[in-house]
Amino acid sequence: MSPSKPVSLSVLWPMRLTLLLLWGLFASPIASAAVDLRVNSQVDPIELYVTVTDADGHYVNNLTQNDFKIVENGVEKIPSSFTPPANGSNQVSLSVVFVIDNSSSLDTVNEEIEDSVVSFIRSMNLNDRFGLVKFRGEIDVTDFMTIDPENTTAAEEAVRKELNPESDSPVFDALIAALDLFEGATLPAGPRAIVLLSDGRNNSSETTLDGLLDRIVSSGIPVFTVGFGYTNTSVLTQIAQAGGTDYIAGQDANAFEVIQSEVAELLQNRYSLTYTSSIAIDDCRDVPLSLEVSGEPAQEMIFDRCGSSNRAPQIQSEKRKSFTIGQEVSLAIEAIDPDGGVLTFSARNLPTGLSIDSRTGLISGTANELGSYDVQVAVTDGEATSRIAFTADVVDPVSETSNDSGGAAAGPWALLLMSLLLGWRALPAGSLKRKGG
Repeated sequence: MSPSKPVSLSVLWPMRLTLLLLWGLFASPIASAAVDLRVNSQVDPIELYVTVTDADGHYVNNLTQNDFKIVENGVEKIPSSFTPPANGSNQVSLSVVFVIDNSSSLDTVNEEIEDSVVSFIRSMNLNDRFGLVKFRGEIDVTDFMTIDPENTTAAEEAVRKELNPESDSPVFDALIAALDLFEGATLPAGPRAIVLLSDGRNNSSETTLDGLLDRIVSSGIPVFTVGFGYTNTSVLTQIAQAGGTDYIAGQDANAFEVIQSEVAELLQNRYSLTYTSSIAIDDCRDVPLSLEVSGEPAQEMIFDRCGSSNRAPQIQSEKRKSFTIGQEVSLAIEAIDPDGGVLTFSARNLPTGLSIDSRTGLISGTANELGSYDVQVAVTDGEATSRIAFTADVVDPVSETSNDSGGAAAGPWALLLMSLLLGWRALPAGSLKRKGG
C-alpha cells in the first residue's frame, strides 16, 4: 500500500472490541458505570480485558471474579483465570522499550524524537527499566538498563548514538528485536510496553508483516505506534492493532496525551479474564458474547475466532487551533469509513461553549472561556474507533490579531512524553499479568 499523509487511526486488536455499557451497579457509592471490554478471540483460552469507571470517570478497581458473568453463544462460561487491576499495595517498576526509526525519511524530525525519549528517561523512577532499539539500515539494540534518575548518561548516549547513513528501513525486524529483548530479560513485576516512533515505511526486513503481527499477538505486550512524517498508516495501524492499542499520528504533539490515556487504561486499570471457548479457533463464524457486571443485564456483542474484517474509520489529523472568545466556531472533523458504515463522533475537553455533532463531526458554538484545551475527538463505526488529539486555544481579540490564525506549532514533545510517564505514576501501583509476560 502506498504511504499516506498523516492520519490518526484507532483500531481494534484481532478481536479487540469496545463495548460501552451504562448501568446502575449494586448498592454502593457507584451510581452508574461505564465498562470497556476488549476481546482477543484468536488465542486459547480467549482473553477479555475490562475496565470499569464510575459516573465521575474514576476507575473502579474493587470488583471480584464473582462480579463478572461471561456468556458465549447462550452458555455461561466460568473464567479460567482472573487478574484484578493494580490496587496500590505493591510498588512496581515500568519496563519500556522504545523503537526509534532513525532512517533518512525522518531526518527532519529525528533530533526532536530523540529529545522526547531523553526527557522521558530523565523522568523515570528509580529501578524502572529502559530498553532501546534504534535503526537506520542497521539495527542497534541496547539491553534493559535499570534507571537511576541521578545518572541517566548511558541511556541518553544510547538514544543519541549515530548510526551508519544507510537508506534501508527494517521496521519489522526492529520490532522483533524489541520483542526479543523482553523474552530474554528477567524483569520485575509491573507494566510493560513497546513504543514505536516511525513513519511505518518498511523496505528491508526479513520478517514479514504477518509474521510480525503473529509474534506481537502471542507476546501479549502492548505495542503503541506513533507516526511521523509521510506515514504508511496501514502498517502502523495493523501493528497497533496486534498490540491491542491505538495508532496515533505524531503530527500534533498532543498525540502523546492520547497514548498516556490509553496506556493508563490498558496497563494499570483493567481486569484480565480468560475462558475456554466452545468454538474452535479455526471456526470462522459469528459468535455472540455478553458480559454482565454485578448481575446487571449486558448488551451482546459478536466476535469471530478468525478475526474481524472490519476496518477502522479514517479521521484526518488537526493542527493546533485558535478561536476568538465570543465568536462563533465552525470546525468540521473529516472522517470516512472504508467499509461504508455509519459513523458516530464524540469529543472530550472541548472549550467551554462548544459541542460536536455526533452525526456530522461538526464542532460548533461560541467559545466563552479563555485558555488552552487538549481536545480529543473519537469516531466509531460501532466496532472500531479512531481518534485524534489537538490543542485548541481560546484567545481574546488582541491575542488573535498577533498570532497566526492557522495555528501555532505543536508544543514540546518532551513535556508530553513526561506526561506519559506521569500517567503511569499517578495510578495505583500493582503488577500486570499478561500472557507471555
